[in-house]
Order: sequence, then C-alpha cells, then structure tokens
Amino acid sequence: KNSRNQLVTRILNTASPIAMDSSNRESLPVSYIRQFCFCPRIPFLSVFLEIKPPPPLWVKDGVDFHEKAAMLQKRRKLSKFNLSGKGVFKSNIYLKSSVYPIHGIADGIFIMEDGEIIPLEFKAQDNFVASRGHILQLTGYAILLEEKFQREVKQGFILYGKKGKSLRVDFTEERKKKVIEIAQKIISSFETGLLPDSPATSEIGRAHV
Repeated sequence: KNSRNQLVTRILNTASPIAMDSSNRESLPVSYIRQFCFCPRIPFLSVFLEIKPPPPLWVKDGVDFHEKAAMLQKRRKLSKFNLSGKGVFKSNIYLKSSVYPIHGIADGIFIMEDGEIIPLEFKAQDNFVASRGHILQLTGYAILLEEKFQREVKQGFILYGKKGKSLRVDFTEERKKKVIEIAQKIISSFETGLLPDSPATSEIGRAHV
C-alpha cells in the first residue's frame, strides 16, 4: 500500500496534466472528462503508464485564433446564434476551480452586454458529430466560468467545420453533476491505482447524458 501511495504521489508531482491546488488536492484537465466518456481507462493509462491513444482518437483539434475568427465570421451576426444584443469574444481562457477538482483552457467565450457568459468550443472537422464526451467537456468549462464570473452559465456552442456550423448545448444541472461525478471517479482510480472497467457502453457517440 505504501509503495502504491508513493507511486501516486510521484505521478501527481510530475509534469503530467494533473495540477495541485493550495490544499494539495488533485485537479484534472477538463479534457479528461471527454476521454473518460470514450473509455474510462484512457486518463488512467495516460497518466500512470504514459500510454497515449493513437490518432485519430485524441488528435488535437488545433484551431488557432485566426481560424476561430474565420469560423465566427461565417456566423457574422450573433443573431445567427439566436442571441440578442452585443457581445465581446475572448480566446483561450485559462480556468481553474477552487471548489471542484477540474481546470482547463476554454477555446473561447462570448461576454454579452447583459453580463451573460457563453463558452465556445471549436472543432476543425467538417464532419464533426457531437458525442456525450464533447458535451460534458463544454459543460465542464461552464462550471469553471460560473465560479470565475459568479453567475449562472446556461448555454454554450460548439462551432465546427469551415462554414462555422454551430451546435447549441444547454447546461442542465444533470450534466453539471455528471461532470463532477466523472472527475471524482478519475481521481479515485488514480488514488487506488486500480485500472477502471471499460464497459462497452462508455461512449457510443451519443450526445445524450
């Protein structure tokens, strides 16, 4: 048991994506939520054994600022998102919770003139299909933004393809609870050192939670 605890401590103190907050508590990248939904073993294997899934499973979607601006330009008016009023776009927002064990960098956000905060996720693929993991990942950013701005974050959008198509995501309480539940399961697997089960139902490309 002591050797296992030493292994966990060593891994969590290396240059892995795991961060430690001031209370010495683990904090996970929000992207681990998406990976867990595809297969619960991916975060564990990535951290403990440094096994990285081969492309194209987790190849980075790599959309830089100029590509984001071009995709937004395809939409031109916020009314095409069914949003009213004016908004300011900000890219690559680093977020970390002091309440929940998650952190990450949001691709972008709209800050509306009425104070509403709307997270955005950008995907380069024209044939992108939103999965349960994608939706929960964006929900994770919503949780982080709520803490940062101290206001409820109700909706977000996934933009994809050269034409800047968009998918609206509603951040229900059920989805928010599921994000925290998954984060806690991942951390529990790190602490016990036990490889999680990999049920066939982990991720079937579903967008429903």
